[in-house]
Amino acid sequence: MPVRGEFFQNPGGAGGFYDYQINQSARFDRGSSSYLYYAVPSGAGTSTNWTASMWMKRGNLSISDPTLLGNSGGAMRVKIDSSDNLIAQTQTTFTSSFVLRDTTGWTHLVMNSQDTNNFLVYINGVNQTANLTKTSVAAMISFFYGSTNAYIGTDTGGSTKYFDGYLAEVHLVYGLNKAASDFGETKNGVWIPKEYTGGHGTYGAYLKFADASNLGTDSSGNGNNWTAGGMGTDHQSIDSPTTGTGG
Repeated sequence: MPVRGEFFQNPGGAGGFYDYQINQSARFDRGSSSYLYYAVPSGAGTSTNWTASMWMKRGNLSISDPTLLGNSGGAMRVKIDSSDNLIAQTQTTFTSSFVLRDTTGWTHLVMNSQDTNNFLVYINGVNQTANLTKTSVAAMISFFYGSTNAYIGTDTGGSTKYFDGYLAEVHLVYGLNKAASDFGETKNGVWIPKEYTGGHGTYGAYLKFADASNLGTDSSGNGNNWTAGGMGTDHQSIDSPTTGTGG
């Protein structure tokens, strides 16, 4: 049985069940120091609100600070600590009372950073913001911090805090507040993906990892392509939230 505050999600596999299909994911291998980065233009400013939606399947648990999102300034990151709690640092620190320990199924994570005091988190469609403890309140630093590199899978591109596992259907939305219902829906009691039809903002991107040779290709129409580090064509996987092949 799951322990209190622990999340387990649909393992996938029943392709006919899903009205919207996700055909692949990207494998982030801690041993290969895998990550993606984007050089954020100066026009993005420093404290613009943002939303990120991603489907995640973890690899190794209880490791040192695997990082989902970060930037080269080091002032902003979203990571999972060695106890498997989610921690978001926007200068203000938000620490979860729940843990993320599923290595067999896919978990949907939506994060919305609104301002200094407000960082919203949805897990599998459920708003878990009330289960965040806020400390070290300070001015907000955005994921889209102008004139820095934004990262997926690490916080600076040169640390050892690499994420290990799979990510799929990553939407990075600049300047807009979005909720889980924009990216998913409940069907027969199961939280599943749906097509996102909203905008991504000037510097936002949609990474669906469809091109194994260019895993950072932006499919939003913005042309904000990301650059891969430590990720070859073998880092594309057919495992996804709607296929669940485990490949």
